[in-house]
Amino acid sequence: MTDKVGVYRQEKPLAEAVESLAALKERYKSVILHNKGDVFNYDLMDALELGGMLELAEVTALTALKRTECRGSHWRTDHPGRDDENWLKHSMVYYNPDGPPRLEYTDVVITKYQPTERKY
Repeated sequence: MTDKVGVYRQEKPLAEAVESLAALKERYKSVILHNKGDVFNYDLMDALELGGMLELAEVTALTALKRTECRGSHWRTDHPGRDDENWLKHSMVYYNPDGPPRLEYTDVVITKYQPTERKY
């Protein structure tokens, strides 16, 4: 994640990260727990945490790959600038036990404060 899905992002490394994470999730299905205890089972806790981290990493990489703009701490060097016309929306990701996560978008509801570009 540090090498391919950092703050400064590009399409090729992001796509590689998505592929790598899919392969790691496939390997995760074969995790074996050596500790079979039911009290303070740190092997089980570690395995469950690893599964959660793989899911979140995949969601982060996938949504970063699809979002072709810069916004907040997401900075695409191959798509500079913000694109409110096409990307003023929330990325919604849904778990799919039979394949990659399902990605959808919902519109941002603007209430009191208008979105503005961050300038430092």
